[in-house]
Amino acid sequence: MLSLLGLLVVQAAAAEADYTYNVSSPVYTKLTDQLHRLKRQRKPLRLKINSHTGAGKTYFIRHHDSKYLGCELLDFDDFEGANRSSALLLAYDACAVLLGSAHLDKHSSLEDVAYVFVVPSLKDIRHNVAKRNEALHDKHHERWSNETYIVKKREETLGKVFRGGRQRFPVFSSFEEGVRFCAEAYGV
Repeated sequence: MLSLLGLLVVQAAAAEADYTYNVSSPVYTKLTDQLHRLKRQRKPLRLKINSHTGAGKTYFIRHHDSKYLGCELLDFDDFEGANRSSALLLAYDACAVLLGSAHLDKHSSLEDVAYVFVVPSLKDIRHNVAKRNEALHDKHHERWSNETYIVKKREETLGKVFRGGRQRFPVFSSFEEGVRFCAEAYGV
């Protein structure tokens, strides 16, 4: 009985554990090299941030009045049609950041677009969901204020970043951190 209780405590602790990343790892070096190349070639910083439902994309954009560190902030949800991909960033001659869902498709590796992921900590997600539930009281936003649904989407996004114990893409725990890292590496 005692060992079963111990196992449950370990499982609960594991469920609360968060991911870790090291910005000195090769995926960040590759990202930095790409950003330096864009700067040398006098191309604007074009950044696609992949995230998940409930991560705070819209809040980040509104909180910064659609501008952050000299970059225009774009919401993927504001675009429609065939051009609804990271390719739309190619139309921008100034620094632009597109915040959207973590869909990896044929436009996920455009040479002149940098790609990163933002996956907030579980603590931040829970805080965001609680704030959203306080404010909304609206059944139409059920999915966007459902912690279980959002945590599931968060786990799916992390599954794209980390595969087989290996980090495949740069990831940050906040939009501020992700944009700041890229802007500083680019030299904005």
